[in-house]
Amino acid sequence: YKEDTNSHLVVKAVHSVDYKHERKPWNGFMSILKDGLSNSECFLYSITLINKVLSNVISQDMFYDITDALEKQGIDTVHKEVLEKEGDSDVLEKIKLQINAYNAQLKAEDDENSDPTDTSNMAISRKQRRQSQVNNNNSNPENGTNLHNISAHAANIRNQGLELGVPEEELITPKIVEN
Repeated sequence: YKEDTNSHLVVKAVHSVDYKHERKPWNGFMSILKDGLSNSECFLYSITLINKVLSNVISQDMFYDITDALEKQGIDTVHKEVLEKEGDSDVLEKIKLQINAYNAQLKAEDDENSDPTDTSNMAISRKQRRQSQVNNNNSNPENGTNLHNISAHAANIRNQGLELGVPEEELITPKIVEN
């Protein structure tokens, strides 16, 4: 994280709260976003905070962990529904600007990681790269069973928690949460 921001505190809080409630990371934010525009101010504040956190995360892995968690919970669908809404309210326009900013951050990250020598315009998207990594890890006999991969991921989450300053006693073995 950039040292002059509080993004690490937000990520720490999100993980702490969602973990204690046995929810997937960023589920609280996704619940607000999935409510759509029933509370447009809250939606605006939520997507703005997500954007601020993403723009201040210096770890590419953390950026992907956050965006992957949001995508798995349907942020793309929520964004599409909101962008299709008609209206001329200031809040709706600000929300659409924030959604576009989120998408721009994803595109910028994709462009930063694409091969500049690839002239075929077939650069692999972030989602495809990440899915390919997951599939390769799961199909490689050296990696063992899927439970081994889950265990390794849990250890990674625990280490990230320690790096973020989460007290060790709060970092018990993560539970696998199914939707």
